[in-house]
Order: sequence, then structure tokens, then C-alpha cells
Amino acid sequence: MRHNQKLTAEDAEHIRQLHEWKQSEIRRLNGIASAEALARKYGVHRRTIEKVLHYRTH
Repeated sequence: MRHNQKLTAEDAEHIRQLHEWKQSEIRRLNGIASAEALARKYGVHRRTIEKVLHYRTH
């Protein structure tokens, strides 16, 4: 791809759609695997999950 190439309206729309998809996937994954979500799942404090993730416990 050349640096002076112009985006078409279709390109711009596709970029926006991909970005929105990425954002929705991030929200979905955060709902499943964020420190807060994992803390709720395991019944512990969020900080406990963070300690596990940083190898400060178990």
C-alpha cells in the first residue's frame, strides 16, 4: 500500500465497523475475564485476582 493512497467511503465505513466490532469484543471479554468479573466468579476481592495474575500469591 502506498502512503499517498486515499481511503474510499467504503474503506472508511469498513474501518468504523471493524473498530466497533473490536470495542464490542473488548466489552464482552471484560465481562468474562476482567479482574472484577473473575473476582465475582470466585467470590474474592478484585485485588486477590490481581495478585494471582502478577504471581504474588499461589
